[in-house]
Amino acid sequence: MQYDIDPMVRSLARGISVARSRLQRPTFFTRPKTVGVCELVVLRRWNSHTPTIYDGVGGGYLLRWNEKGVVIDPGCTFLRVFLGYASVRSYCLEDIDLVVATHDHVDHCEDLGMLLTLFRAYNKKYLEPLKKARKEVYVPRKLDLVLSHGVYFRAQTILEHPKNRNFLRMCKVLPRREVNEPDDGLDLSSYDLRLECLRTRHKELLGDHTGFGLKLTLDPSGAVPFSICDSGDTSYDPTLAAQYRDAGILLLHVGTLENYPNPGDERGEHLGLSGVLKVLSDLVKKGWHEKLKLVLLGEWGQEFRTPGYRWEFTRLVRKYCPELGERILPSDLGMRISLPDCRVLLSGRDGAANADWIDPAIVKVTDRGETLEYSF
Repeated sequence: MQYDIDPMVRSLARGISVARSRLQRPTFFTRPKTVGVCELVVLRRWNSHTPTIYDGVGGGYLLRWNEKGVVIDPGCTFLRVFLGYASVRSYCLEDIDLVVATHDHVDHCEDLGMLLTLFRAYNKKYLEPLKKARKEVYVPRKLDLVLSHGVYFRAQTILEHPKNRNFLRMCKVLPRREVNEPDDGLDLSSYDLRLECLRTRHKELLGDHTGFGLKLTLDPSGAVPFSICDSGDTSYDPTLAAQYRDAGILLLHVGTLENYPNPGDERGEHLGLSGVLKVLSDLVKKGWHEKLKLVLLGEWGQEFRTPGYRWEFTRLVRKYCPELGERILPSDLGMRISLPDCRVLLSGRDGAANADWIDPAIVKVTDRGETLEYSF
């Protein structure tokens, strides 16, 4: 059969070739880096594995600083959110320079493998042909990675593949240390930040406490460095507060609410209400709360999706931590916070106007269950 010379075959092949070429040049690959305001963007809503079962969204965080993009914990549905979900603005591959995955649970690293695959496809299918067509020297787009030991072993096959190593710069770390040491193989000087891994009490799938929280110090050589502390998934420990003593923004991972009046150990390896209150109380007792501009409550279990539940929890925390009061807000998917002044973007605004951003002390939260709205 000489089907290869059949005009119908050749016509179909031409059409398929054009369609394939278009698919290999998606907006995600071709859009330039997002520039503008320095901000922390909340791209997560619910924790754990439930978003994959109940059609919810998990996600992670995006820090935009010094024209660099730092993705923190790209969990299940992160890419779905990152590409543009509901009212959340869409981002592109050029917006990602560094990925930090703090531990190996699905809500913190599930989409890492797909991100690595997309970086490989970007270099091979888009960037390399584009450079050759322009007769320019091809240099692969690099991705920096800071991974817990558990995340590294989950993704080891992709990370160590010879064809991937030319675009990956990676270090796997244990908690309680700064990343940028000579043996790390990473140079974070262009990010204008210092990254420290904090201790947590939350076991990875490996079975040990090898995950970590984060302390990101922006403009570390400046006159007034500003720090964002992410507690990571952790149960309460009296030593936690000392790690957050310099925080301007503190992200606390709630998990769920204990079964009062008999809470038992239902907190598991998250803070719960008592852990959140104890951490904030410890900060107040030491006077370390004075630097705090904003406390964000996040990592919500999907059982909080009933309207009013997240706001009621937040009101309880405010009630028992009056020293911080209105500086405590519940976080939600799409929440954007400008840095370092910590103003919150009003829901439904694009952030282009100065009036779109308001002081967290006057933010009004409307809890509709699946969504939170920020107004004044």
